[in-house]
This record gives sequence, structure tokens and C-alpha cells, in this order.
Amino acid sequence: MNQRLAVGLCNPGLYSATGLGVETVWEALRVGKKNTVSNEFMFGSWSELPEVFAVPDPDASTLGIHRKALRTTVKQTRLAMYGAQLALKGISDVGRPEWGAYLGLPMVLSPLLPQCDTPNLGEVAHDPDKLAELYLRDIPPFFALTDSNNTVAGHIAILFGLTGPTSVYSPFSDAGMQALIEGALAVAEGDCETALVGAVSPSISPWLALQYEDLGWNGAIPGEAAAFFSVGQSSDVVLTGYSRGFATSQTRPEVLAETLRNALRMAELSVEDVGWILADSPWTDEVAHAQHAAIGSVFNDQAPVFSAEQAIGVTGPAQPLVHVLLARHGLLRGLRLLPVNGNGDDAVAEESLPNNQAVVVLSCGVQGQVCAVVVEKVAR
Repeated sequence: MNQRLAVGLCNPGLYSATGLGVETVWEALRVGKKNTVSNEFMFGSWSELPEVFAVPDPDASTLGIHRKALRTTVKQTRLAMYGAQLALKGISDVGRPEWGAYLGLPMVLSPLLPQCDTPNLGEVAHDPDKLAELYLRDIPPFFALTDSNNTVAGHIAILFGLTGPTSVYSPFSDAGMQALIEGALAVAEGDCETALVGAVSPSISPWLALQYEDLGWNGAIPGEAAAFFSVGQSSDVVLTGYSRGFATSQTRPEVLAETLRNALRMAELSVEDVGWILADSPWTDEVAHAQHAAIGSVFNDQAPVFSAEQAIGVTGPAQPLVHVLLARHGLLRGLRLLPVNGNGDDAVAEESLPNNQAVVVLSCGVQGQVCAVVVEKVAR
């Protein structure tokens, strides 16, 4: 689809280190509050992080399920279920066949190795190289990825009676944006009337380092979050344009820039129509530099660039959807957040968002995936 969209964004449900709701993230960013906990989860070079943005694990009573059901889930699954619950709470018509579900989920390594010699795990626990070798040798290909993603989608479908089209995307930050784009297209093209869109971060554990360290981790602090909302035909804030691409390390800045231009072109907007840019928080310096260069080449400082990273950490697939919810929140209130430059700290200013200006949200998967969406307030 190439023409301008008008798919509504409704019913936000957000769980992060700041608490519940997008309002808590906004306020934490505005006042510079950081709700971190001691880093008791990581090893190797990641153990040098003194604190991380971890969240309490939702229990059975919070999720509204029998405690025995939790035995088949990992923390990421429970966070996703909680995010869906927050977004769908109070909606009376959930469960009709017209409801779809589109989820962005990270890759997961099960805490229980199916074929591992458990005593050996204890012997190598403090040696990342040996532990990685053990996992690579003893875990079947796609074991945890397939199992976890099926579990999440199945639990959410059963809990809320979602019987429409369902799709799952994984594993990097672009997965959340892919879920949003596909959910919006499903609504625009009539595959479903409404779609639940959501994404969850990786849970913070020793296995996180095994997944990301070899990709060139840049020292970013990991965080846990679940960001969910529904997309449908009617809302005060709508998604009007999107674009997707894939880049090699050599072509990344150019592909990122072209992706941004294509999203604006689909939304029938110019650079001057954009009042705020919410950019990804990459795991690697290479992606961060490419993203900075691309935004500069397209927008030339026409709009402030911002990220929620300093309040919630880097949250993988959840990150772009947190940014979409911040965009929605800002558009409804006519406000935006921007960094205060030149003072060496994380100071943030809140100021008015110019009338009739859109927000662009950008996501960059660490292996070359690129997604951008344009979000606007409906003129009344």
C-alpha cells in the first residue's frame, strides 16, 4: 500500500521501569527520574553496569490466571500478557472475530537447557566464552525462539479471546514496528476491524549478553518494558505513513535516510511538517552513528530528536512502541520533550509542539532492519 493511511491509535497499555502508563514515562523523562535496580542479572563485561531498568515480574493474580499456568512461561511472556491486559482493560467488544493481534517479541533462551549437562553449567558460569560454547553446543536451533513466541501468542489469544489474524515478529527493535505496520495494514485493508499491537523487551538475565554482545554492544543500559495499544478506524491520533528497508553496514545511512523520506512521502508531508522525532536507542555504535547521520541529512535540525532511553533503558522490540505512545501522548497535549544541549547531563525540556505538526518514529534493528512511521493528530 502506497497511499496515505489514517489508522487510529487507541487504548495505550504500558509497563516499564517508571511504572504503569505512558504518563509515568513522560514525567520521569521530564524531571530526570531514573527507577533503576542493582545489576544482579548480568555477567562478563555487562556486569560492569551498576544498575539496570528491570521491572517486577507480574504474578498470577495480577495477570488473572491460575498460578500453574505460569510454569509454562518465562518473564517476557508474562510481561507481554500484562501489557495486553493493560491495553484491553475495559474494552467490551474484545473477542469478536474482527479483532487481530500483531506482536513484536525478542529472541528468548529458555532458563532450562533441554539437553545440557547441568553440573557443567555451574562450572562455566563465570566464563562467558565457555558458557556461550555450552549453549551453542547444547541448544537445538530455534528451540527457545519458536517455543516462547508460540507461548506468548497463544496465552494472549486465549486470555482475551482474540480469534482474528495473528502474527509475531522477532527479534530486534524493528520487530515492534513491524507489528505496528502490519496491524495497521490489516485494519486499512479490511482483514480485521481492530488489532491489538504490542511488543515486549527481552528479560534482563545472563542470557541477554549471549544474544547481543557479539553484535557490538555499546554499553547501553538494558531495560524491561511491555508496550501495547489497539489500532482501528477511529481515534484522535492516527498513523498516516510508514516505510521499511534493509541495509548493510556500508549502506545503512543512505537506507535510513531513504526510509524516512518514503514515510513522509506516504503521509503526504514535508520535512517542515514534522515537529518531533523519536529515534531508536541502538545497541551498537555503528547503528547509532548511521541513525544520527540519516536524521541530520533528512531533517537538517528542523525538529528535535529524542529517546526514552534515559528513563526506561534500551528495551528492544518495545522501544519503538513506547515512542509511538509518547508521540500519541504529546500530540494529544500539544507538547514535546527535547534534550537540553551543552550541559553534559540528561536534562530534558518540555515545550509546546507546534500546531498541526507530525511526529516521526524511527526503529533500527541491529542487523540492518529499518522502519519508520509518521503519527499525526486528527484536525477537528
